[in-house]
Amino acid sequence: MAEQNKTKTCPNLDRDSTCYNCIYFGHKDDVVKHKANSNTCPAYLKNLDAKISLTLQLRKQNIQKGLKLQIRLIVDVPKIEGGFGNSNDGNTARGFLANSFESAQILGLDVELLNRAHIVMQVLSCGYVVNVEFFKKYCLKTAKMLVQSFSWYCMPTSIHEVLI
Repeated sequence: MAEQNKTKTCPNLDRDSTCYNCIYFGHKDDVVKHKANSNTCPAYLKNLDAKISLTLQLRKQNIQKGLKLQIRLIVDVPKIEGGFGNSNDGNTARGFLANSFESAQILGLDVELLNRAHIVMQVLSCGYVVNVEFFKKYCLKTAKMLVQSFSWYCMPTSIHEVLI
């Protein structure tokens, strides 16, 4: 009975195992002190998930505040009228890219990459005759820069279609 109480924090671990994450986060009285196996402690994961969620929320709020104060853009906020959708639309994107230096500072991005994205969007919507070969090379270089900067992120299909 006493041993059951000791292991209740880590139900996925067998009797001869210890979750050292629980010990680290102050649950050392609830855990049997033996070598841990490869299972991960649910208590640790729950705590880590809460910390990551809080960190992401704070970062999002700081970015939203910076964009609102410096560029006067309201980003990722539900629309008041009608209650459908949010503030992310073409006008917001144009304002974001038009102020690429400030946007890059607020988000910690490469200014040149944002400038190139702005130019690509302007060329696509201008309606003028464009040197296709030059624009193709420009887009490919932009795509390479994007992949170098964000190798961990899979390029969305729409961006891939435009740049490649």
